[in-house]
Amino acid sequence: IVWPGLFQMLGVNAIAPIFSDLIAILGAGEADQLGRDVFEHNSLDPFNRPHVYGPWWLVMGDLGLVRADARWLGLLLAGGFLFTAVKMLRPQKWRTALMATAMLVSPPVLLAMERGNNDLVIFLLLVAAAGAIASHTWAKASVAGALVILATALKFYPVVVLPMLAAKQTSKK
Repeated sequence: IVWPGLFQMLGVNAIAPIFSDLIAILGAGEADQLGRDVFEHNSLDPFNRPHVYGPWWLVMGDLGLVRADARWLGLLLAGGFLFTAVKMLRPQKWRTALMATAMLVSPPVLLAMERGNNDLVIFLLLVAAAGAIASHTWAKASVAGALVILATALKFYPVVVLPMLAAKQTSKK
């Protein structure tokens, strides 16, 4: 992010502007606040793409977040993802540390961070849900369920976690 040329050296063809996916989501929220139909055409997207995600992402505009917030929000998102991924991986040996590093500097992961992709948000929500469900209390299990439902509302694929939560509630293991 600080040295964009490094992306190309690592095999990632960065798309300008940096955090373009995040800008698209923030632009959709901003345009929605202006009364525009972002599902038809999002003129505030850097590439003039329509908003292709669910309406829950438009809450960004309700929160007052605009495209100008993309830089600090993107850095926070990328940093939060990296911190959480390293904490989850917890490499104990050189071999696992090298594998974890290779994964974290792989082109798909770097591209997701460079674009400020919303999958990073989903990752953070699902990690928080996993932490809550591991606590073995009813209240935290409920929080886990709410986080998975939120992640599913933002992007559909986390719905696969719901049967696992149900199984967790009915099993002693």
